[in-house]
Amino acid sequence: MWVTAGNGSCQIIQRLLSESPCSDEEEDDETDGIQQQERREIQYAEHFDPDSPWLDMVVCILDNALILAGGIGRADVISSLFNSLSALTPLRYSIDDNAENSHVANHLPTDAMFPKLGTQLPSLTRPIPRISARNFPFESFVDHVMKARTPIVITDAITHWPALSRWPSRKYWMSRTFDGRRLVPVELGRSYTDEGWGQKIMPFGDFARVHIWGGSRSTDPTTDENNHLQDEEMSDDETDHDTGYLAQHDLLSQIPSLRNDISIPDYCYVEAPAPEPGTPLYEKSKVADKPRTSVSGDGSQGQSQGQDQNQDDVCDGNLIEPLINTWLGPSGTISPLHHDPYHNILTQVVGTKYLRLYSPHSPASQIHPRGYESMNKSAQSDVDDDQIGPTDIVEPESKQNVEEKIDMSNTSKVDIATIQSLPATPENKKVWEKLWPGFLDLDYVETVLKEGECLYIPIGWWHYVKGLEGGVSSRERDCAGSYPLNGK
Repeated sequence: MWVTAGNGSCQIIQRLLSESPCSDEEEDDETDGIQQQERREIQYAEHFDPDSPWLDMVVCILDNALILAGGIGRADVISSLFNSLSALTPLRYSIDDNAENSHVANHLPTDAMFPKLGTQLPSLTRPIPRISARNFPFESFVDHVMKARTPIVITDAITHWPALSRWPSRKYWMSRTFDGRRLVPVELGRSYTDEGWGQKIMPFGDFARVHIWGGSRSTDPTTDENNHLQDEEMSDDETDHDTGYLAQHDLLSQIPSLRNDISIPDYCYVEAPAPEPGTPLYEKSKVADKPRTSVSGDGSQGQSQGQDQNQDDVCDGNLIEPLINTWLGPSGTISPLHHDPYHNILTQVVGTKYLRLYSPHSPASQIHPRGYESMNKSAQSDVDDDQIGPTDIVEPESKQNVEEKIDMSNTSKVDIATIQSLPATPENKKVWEKLWPGFLDLDYVETVLKEGECLYIPIGWWHYVKGLEGGVSSRERDCAGSYPLNGK
C-alpha cells in the first residue's frame, strides 16, 4: 500500500513543483546561477504556505513509504522531494551545509535538544579498558579483534564528526526534520521484554516534545509560530506517557542530510572473526547453514525481537558499507541484556550511557536466555485512505489477533535494571538468586560511554545499556565479519 501511495505522491509533488509560479519563466543566461536559485526559492516559498495541511499529508505518505515499505525503488526520489519541500517552504531554522564547522558552531542555537539533569555517574568496579585512538593504530585494533576478542573503549576517534557540535542543538534537529514534521518509529515502554511494550510512528517534533522534553511548554519564541511544534493542551495520554525511544532505526538513510554529519570509523572495515566455538551464536551457525527462508515464511520466526530487521546488509564474505543504526531518546532508556550476531562499534554522540557486558561463554544456566515466545499482533484493516494520519500503522488485512512465535534466545530473562535500582541487601540477593540462579556470580565488565567515545562490542557478547542522560548514539555494524543467522 505504502509503495503505491509513495509512487503516487512522488508524481503529484513533481507535477506541483513543475507548475509553480517560477517554472515557466525564461532563464536569463546572464543571471548568476546562485541568484536564479535564490529567486526561485523565494517564489516557491511564497507558493508553499508552511501551515498548509497538505504538507503534513505528503510527509505522512512519503515517510511511511520509507519506514514501512523501505522506499523500494523510490528512496532517492523521496529524498529529493523532501529536499525541495524543505528548501522551498519557509522554515524557522536553517543551517548552511557548505559552511566551515567553526562557522556553523558559531551560529548554532543555544537551546539544548537534550535537557541536562545533572545525573551522577555510577562508580565502576570492573571497568572496560580505555585507549586513545592516537595511541591505538589500526593494526593494533585488528590484532585486538583477532586475538583478545574483548570489549574496548576508544577515545579521540570521532572528534572530527560535525555531529558532535550539531546534534546537541534542538533547532538543528528541527531544521533537519522539516520543522519536526518528519515521521519516526518510536518504541513505547521501558523495554521490549515488558508487557505492554509497543511501537508507534509519529512526527519527530511530537516525539521530542512529549518524550524528550517531558511535555514541557516550549520557551523558544519561534515555535509559537510553528503549527507543528506550538504548545497545545496536553491530552491525558501525552501527560501520562510511557518512555519513548527512537531505537535501532536507520535514521541516517531516512534523512540523508544527517548522514553528512558523521563518517564511518575505519574500525568497521576489519575482516572480523566468526563466533567462537562453544558460544550460542556458534551453535546457531551450525544449524543456520542452509537456504534462507523468506520473511513471509519460517524466516519471520528466526528474527529475534532485539535484533535488526534489515535484510539488505548481508555480507556473505564480501565487504560492503556497514549498516548504521541510531538511538535517540531521553534519560532512563534501556536495552535489556542481549547479544547480536555481528561485531559492533557503538559511538556516543550526545549524552552518556552505562553499559555492562558479559562473555559469550557465559553458561546458559546462569545467563538465562529466553526461548521462542508468543506475541499477539492485532492487525488493522478498517482504516480508510482519508483517515490515515501520521500515527497510524496499517497492517495486513485482518481483524483477528494473530499469535506469532518469535525467537528471543538472544535476550536474557535477567532484569539488570531492577537489580541496579534496588540495594544489594541479603534479602534482595536471595530473591534475585531464586529468580535467576547463578547470575550474580557471573563475571562482567562495564563502562560509562561519554560523548565522542566509541565502544567495540565483539560478536556474541551479552550487553545491557542504560541511558544516563538524554542523547544520541549510533552503531556501525562491522559487516566484513558478520555471519547471517536465522534468515538474517
